[in-house]
Parts: sequence; C-alpha cells; structure tokens
Amino acid sequence: MRIITIIIFITVITIIFSPAKARAATIASKSASLTTKATVEPILAFSIAGINNDTAINTGNSGCPNNERTNTGFDSSSTEVNLGRLRDVSTSPNLTAQLLQITTNAQSGYALTATSSRHLTNSSGTFSIADSPTPVAFPKQQFFGIHPCGIDVPQIWRGNTELTCSTTQTISSVCKYAWPAQNESLILASDSTGPSGNDVTPGNGVISVGYAASINATVPAGLYSAVIRYIVTPTF
Repeated sequence: MRIITIIIFITVITIIFSPAKARAATIASKSASLTTKATVEPILAFSIAGINNDTAINTGNSGCPNNERTNTGFDSSSTEVNLGRLRDVSTSPNLTAQLLQITTNAQSGYALTATSSRHLTNSSGTFSIADSPTPVAFPKQQFFGIHPCGIDVPQIWRGNTELTCSTTQTISSVCKYAWPAQNESLILASDSTGPSGNDVTPGNGVISVGYAASINATVPAGLYSAVIRYIVTPTF
C-alpha cells in the first residue's frame, strides 16, 4: 500500500490599513450665527393716595423726614384735598397732604411736574389767595401752596442741603411752597437714572405733597377752589 502524504500550506496574509497612507477625505468646517431677541415692555404706574387728618405728612414715605401733622379736620383722598376753615397767619397754617407713587422701568427715569387751573380763587372769581410760581418760604401773610417731599425732590424746595424742613421753622430749614401756573409746568421731583420705584430703592418714586394755606383780614369769606394736574413723564 502506498501512503501519499499531502501537505497543505496555508498562507496567512495580514492586511494592515495605515491611515497615513489612505486617501484623505477633506471636510471643510462650517459655522452659523443667530440673533437672540427679547422684549421688555415699558412700564409706568402712577397712583395718588389720601392722608388722614392728624397724620404725619410723610406717612408711607421713608424718603421724606417731614413729620408735620395734617390739621384741617378732613381726610384727603386720591381726588380731593380739603384745607378746611382757614386760620389767620398768626397761627400755624392749615396743612393737608397726599402720597404720590411712581414706578417705571424707563432707563433714564422720570420727571413729575404739575400745572393748575387757576389760583385758589373764591366761587365768584373776584379774589384769589396769594401764591408763588417758584418755591418760597411760607410767608407771614395770606398764602397758599404745595410742598413736595422725598429723595427725588430738588433742593429748591428746601431751605438748606438737608431733607428735613417744616413750614414754621427758621428760614434755613423751612419747607418751601409754590403753586403751579396754568401754562407753565412746575417740577416737583425727578430721577434721571432708572428704573425708578420704591422696590428699586426705598423712597425712590415716592413723593409726599403737603398743601398749606393761611389767611389774614384782607381775605373775603367764601368757598375757594382750584384744580391741580400732576403729570409723570418717563424717559425710555
């Protein structure tokens, strides 16, 4: 018997892939830009609140140190102040007040101004109680006016560099009063840096407005009235 031996040679071929030798594929980088937008709606809120009789004028206003008390016998409201029966200048003037509050997100703040319908005049239109279109110390004569108080109120409304003043103190610290004309606005308060409001800075945008009046023997009896208009102008 013949034995045939078959030898099979298996050749293993190893294929090594070299990236360095492979054909390179070129992919260009890309970029994209986009704009993100958002809107903040403008806000302006303005309110007027009354102050009760026999109450400090600065009630509700941490930026106003004037704690003189209202003394007319009448509470004020958001739409009306009643100065009551006016007293002779030899005694303290009749005082009442309102609290004004302004909130705005205007970047450059706000300005509060006022105009009026007329002087404080009797119902027949024949006599008006004296006033001043610019802030002055309350004089010892028949007189009527308003005095704003707060951290946004200009220095011209006070007799010195301090916030503290009163109607009957010395000239250096007396509260100054004025009454706006019909056709010329009177600046009561302003803040050039917004947003403005009590929530931003305590006392910011809060103004206590005192009303004072007194008479002498030259003032005839009667019912006297006038209308004041407050205007808030934001600067966005």
